[in-house]
Amino acid sequence: MRLIDSVRRIAAALARLAPPYGPLELPPPVPLDEPLGDIAPGYAEFLRLADGADCGSTGDMRLWSAASVRHTPWMADDLPGGATRWCVVADVLQNPVFVERATGEVWWFSDLNIVWYTDSDLASFAKLADDVAGFIDHLILGPGYVQHLSTGRDDPWLEALSTSE
Repeated sequence: MRLIDSVRRIAAALARLAPPYGPLELPPPVPLDEPLGDIAPGYAEFLRLADGADCGSTGDMRLWSAASVRHTPWMADDLPGGATRWCVVADVLQNPVFVERATGEVWWFSDLNIVWYTDSDLASFAKLADDVAGFIDHLILGPGYVQHLSTGRDDPWLEALSTSE
């Protein structure tokens, strides 16, 4: 239920995104007859509601489509356990966001001032949220956006969020 509400709030913000950035719509969900067993369960649930989403005024936060998730398992190659343990599901300023398959926890490279693949000792690789809904609520719809990505009071995404509540 929480994830459904999060997706509803993303759709409302996209619809209220002012030109030239929007308005936008969520893509349709992945059909029920398409198997998603290769995608982390928490994110597969999101894909049944919308097949990805470009969020932020310039697409700074992208929730990936099922096709994108399936084409990028190599991004987990340098993480402990690789793609068997991690499923890349999104990016924030082109830095990947991962779901740990066994726990559903969402992890990212929290230092957005470096390029993720140069963080060879994984110093900035950190837990972001307990689950996909928590990630969306915190970083895309909540205080994490203001903390890490907002350009200030005139930020179009922030304005769309405040008018969609």
